[in-house]
Amino acid sequence: MVGLRNLQHKKNGLTCESESTSSFYIFTPLFVVLGILLFNMFNFVTWNVHGLTQDVKRTLLANDAARYGMEVVCLQETKCTKSEDLILHNGYKLILIEQKLGRHYGLGFVISPKMQKMAKSYSYISDRVAILTLQIRAKSGSIITYRIVNAYGPTLQRAYEHPHELTNFYQSLSTACNVPSRYELYIMGDFNSKLGRLSVQECQETNLSDHIGRYGVGTRNSNGEHMLNFLIQHDLFAANTAFSHKIRHTTTWRGEVKDWSRPGHYTIPVFTQIDYIVCRTRSKRILQDARSFAGASLRSDHKFVMARLDLDNPHKAFRNKSVKDRFDVSKLTCNKDIQQAYQTALSGKINNLDHSAASEPQSSLRKLLDCVKQTAKDVVGTQNALPVRGHWNDAIITNLVEKRKDAMLTLKSCNKSDDRSS
Repeated sequence: MVGLRNLQHKKNGLTCESESTSSFYIFTPLFVVLGILLFNMFNFVTWNVHGLTQDVKRTLLANDAARYGMEVVCLQETKCTKSEDLILHNGYKLILIEQKLGRHYGLGFVISPKMQKMAKSYSYISDRVAILTLQIRAKSGSIITYRIVNAYGPTLQRAYEHPHELTNFYQSLSTACNVPSRYELYIMGDFNSKLGRLSVQECQETNLSDHIGRYGVGTRNSNGEHMLNFLIQHDLFAANTAFSHKIRHTTTWRGEVKDWSRPGHYTIPVFTQIDYIVCRTRSKRILQDARSFAGASLRSDHKFVMARLDLDNPHKAFRNKSVKDRFDVSKLTCNKDIQQAYQTALSGKINNLDHSAASEPQSSLRKLLDCVKQTAKDVVGTQNALPVRGHWNDAIITNLVEKRKDAMLTLKSCNKSDDRSS
């Protein structure tokens, strides 16, 4: 489709840069157009571009960003050492972060024209971690602050040969994630880690499903274990493992391995998932989709990963307040049988606790409180939630409201000036 479009433009004496805005809606995927026109959709993208030093690659990057309707893009492996902040030919802003340890890494951001006013700041954390701060106004009018963390983790071999680099990488990530709880936090990048697919045993016996979805790829490696520990420590969730897609829209990297079963220089393609978009576990409710795309014009061994969010209802990201149990303590003051049963049950549970000096005081206190609560729930029981008090429960106010309604009906039924208040 893109080749036919370019060929037609050449016949008409036009170039790709002279396209009108209407062509965007013709050649952009349908779900992107619907998300932009009908819903308050927003998307984050992560992409290992495998070098961005040439102008032609930057042009292709801008064209792909416009074609897929990308809002905020985190770039890895740009191989650019100097800091740059420039506007590309179609209005997208390209930000390149300075690199201090060489040109083999490189981080950057691409921001769409409509999002540039919302981008407040960006900064360097390390050669492998950078941050971007956004302030986006929701439909309700409230302003939500987003911390975007761009990450590029060491490869498996690099982490094995230089384990301190992996440690420093996650320390830098922890520093970047140190934000107030009211912030929305998104970490995107090439982690070079395989989280893998959850096993049935892990789903049933652990809470790893709070941090990894059901649609991971492959088997978890050592880098993936480090990443999983980081997700658990910071209560995060890998978004692009949560949605069911075809395998070509789940894998993010393509490599080659030698085919030892055949003589000569033959290789076998290998596909895996090592690029992720990570959010807080509470933000899973506003995620609409997350998948990889392989149709970009800019060539790279990585596909870009896009996550779409629903900003119409940002309150969904915050958990509902848990309802605390209300124990019926009146039974303890009025019923001697329940008093005796409660004392006996509580004494038995306390005697069964571990009172050794080696146990931590905080842990011992928590166990003691759990005994008291469980005994109260078993013996005393709980009360129903109290009804919300309002004027409709007050008989006097209800009577006055009814009288006001009757007076209004009488006034409206008699259309005389004497019956109206001046």
